[in-house]
Amino acid sequence: MLVSVYLLVIIYFVIGAAAIALINKRKKTSTEKRNRWIKYLVYLGIVNSVIVSIYFDFFFWLALLISLVAFFELVLLLPGTGLRNRIVAILSFLVLIFAFQSAAWFLAPREILYVYLLVFCFDGFAQIIGQLIGKRKITPRLSPNKTWGGFIGAFLITIATSAYYLLHNDSLQSTWPEAILFGAFIALLAFGGDLLASLFKRITNVKDYGNTIPQHGGILDRFDSFIVSLGGFFGIVYLITNF
Repeated sequence: MLVSVYLLVIIYFVIGAAAIALINKRKKTSTEKRNRWIKYLVYLGIVNSVIVSIYFDFFFWLALLISLVAFFELVLLLPGTGLRNRIVAILSFLVLIFAFQSAAWFLAPREILYVYLLVFCFDGFAQIIGQLIGKRKITPRLSPNKTWGGFIGAFLITIATSAYYLLHNDSLQSTWPEAILFGAFIALLAFGGDLLASLFKRITNVKDYGNTIPQHGGILDRFDSFIVSLGGFFGIVYLITNF
């Protein structure tokens, strides 16, 4: 299954490279063009690192590192907001991290890989499709870069990716309706996680949670969708298997 996953990832990155080349033709400054390629290459390294950690079964420790750094980034922003927002932010984040770490511990590697593949797919295509054809903003004040074109395109590709993964993995024994529903569910979770992170950034009046990752911002900027999606997927799996 790893070979087929990597094949899909390579195809998506090739599409992404072509999209960036097309987007760069519309931009005039060389700095924008260079930064876009840096972001692309860094993301390639991140995706590869996460997939390797899942396959070789040390993802729990990577998830723990992500959680700790993300919490530290969040705490650094708390002095810039009111007491109520601080309490809500900390409690909400602790719940999300508990679900995220539980998923990292209890879910099988193939299930974690499935969620990450879909989040990577949704995040990447929402951005490049939005930049290519997106016009109407979804939430102009909260997250001005998100467009309906980017969301719909990424949503459909994520569902197709879900079907490819689940229906080609005999051990998961999934049907077409399940593949579509899970794909849609994870796409919505990824979108919601990104909006949640953007909401707190607007409250604290910052652009990024940090500058840990070149051209991506902080750890929480890069993994917000994955934290929410993996935790949400774990919750659904737990409910299905226990009730």
